[in-house]
Amino acid sequence: MKNKTLKVFIVIFVLGSVLLLANVVEAKPVPQARGGANCLGECQAQSQKGCGCMHLDKTVAEQIRAAVDAKDYDTWLSLMTANADNPGHAALLQRINSKEEFDKFVTETIGRHELNKEKRDLKLKIHQALEAGDYLAWQEAVLQRDGLMDNNRFSWTEKIQNEEDFQKMREIRQMDKELKGKRQELGLCGCAKKIK
Repeated sequence: MKNKTLKVFIVIFVLGSVLLLANVVEAKPVPQARGGANCLGECQAQSQKGCGCMHLDKTVAEQIRAAVDAKDYDTWLSLMTANADNPGHAALLQRINSKEEFDKFVTETIGRHELNKEKRDLKLKIHQALEAGDYLAWQEAVLQRDGLMDNNRFSWTEKIQNEEDFQKMREIRQMDKELKGKRQELGLCGCAKKIK
């Protein structure tokens, strides 16, 4: 109980501090660097006002990614410098200011992409096992995924400890799908159509 009270106090204190600072300092929106269609719907909704995003041409984004994948520092530096008006690029150029720093960045980036791909593959296996009703395959995939997660505070295997629990979870998932379908029929889902 004391721990919860302390957490609530800390949250209130932090929020109060943020509100105080917001009143003291005039907050100005910082343009966000976004590539591809990440904020396309947002920007189209605000087309009269302008969305404040600094769009990165998709071709340039692909060229930068290709330079990282090829470990080509000179091409990467040239592309980043040419697009230094983008706040994200400017910050990255300050951080990565040598070939050695670029090599470290590439290693981290490739490692992160590989880890994320492995997590996505395991997530797909988890969903496939759930759909198929294969408890053992589900359990194995969840355990593998949990092993890849840093600071994992929740594991499904702690909650779903046997096949009976697994079947209950599948029933709940099916009910959720049915409810979502009914909400969509009535227009109550709050989902916006995705822009293609």
